[in-house]
Amino acid sequence: MKYRTYLATALLAFMSVGTHAADAYPSKPIDLIIPYAAGGTTDIIGRVLAKKLTKTLGETVIVENKDGANSMIGTALVAHAAPDGYTLLLTSDVVVINEFLYKHPTYHALTDLTPIAPVVTTPYFMMVNSKLPVKSVADFVNYAKSKPGQVAFGSSGMGGTPHLVGELFQERTGTKLLHVAYRGTGPATVDLAAGRVQAMFVGLPAVEPLVRAGTVRVLATAENERSPQMPQLATIKEDGFPGVAAGNWFGVLGPAGMPPAVVKRISDAITEISKTDEFRKSMESLGAEPMISTPEAFDAKYKTDRERWGKLIQDNHLTLD
Repeated sequence: MKYRTYLATALLAFMSVGTHAADAYPSKPIDLIIPYAAGGTTDIIGRVLAKKLTKTLGETVIVENKDGANSMIGTALVAHAAPDGYTLLLTSDVVVINEFLYKHPTYHALTDLTPIAPVVTTPYFMMVNSKLPVKSVADFVNYAKSKPGQVAFGSSGMGGTPHLVGELFQERTGTKLLHVAYRGTGPATVDLAAGRVQAMFVGLPAVEPLVRAGTVRVLATAENERSPQMPQLATIKEDGFPGVAAGNWFGVLGPAGMPPAVVKRISDAITEISKTDEFRKSMESLGAEPMISTPEAFDAKYKTDRERWGKLIQDNHLTLD
């Protein structure tokens, strides 16, 4: 009986602490770490979000750029911070890729971080040079199979999501393509338009001028659902090749061990922001779509993506030094 009384008292005390943490949070400025240099997509999304969170949470959210080592410097800073909700991370799905991509990662995605909320997703599209004699994904697959190892796809760099989508595409379609890694999306799209590479998996804003100019053709959406940006465009799955669904998500994470009540407080604030027309329109200009989820659902996606990309990297021996 004494044990039960003690257990009940301890449980009530724990619940009281959790409730108090949520009620008191936030009571001081919050640091939002962007693990990339200023001016990029992640930084722009982060600054828009920080401004909205400042208003919603009632405390200043300060953006700090801590770039380097393919986002691992800034991520490690958050992973090793106090789990009180005052040091947060806005990053992309590269956060679940790096520990497999590099031999010496600075953090562990499962044990060092808490997924809090997704913010937006930027869908990828399958693009080809317009002179390529293909009009559909099936056409491209047949063409690539007739020239194994000769049809090249470009990416923004080794191990980035556009590269991994290309590897996934080959795995699911039984094709063998030549991967050409560039230092950024810009140089890759220039060579796509020139025909030096024949295909890319990339977000629409990066190639929209080329699509309008007629030098690049969009074949399909690399997502499970059609994109609001191009609703008339079929998905790769609809074209007969399931399992290639991939988009680049951006989300907010914190250190491991955060109080669930604080996680929910932040997640609820982000959800409230994401539902506004103003936020949606500001993200559409970046080719992004608000991604609303609970912390539990985001955690599940986080783990699923980690397993999928980790297996792909390991199976294809893509680990870097």
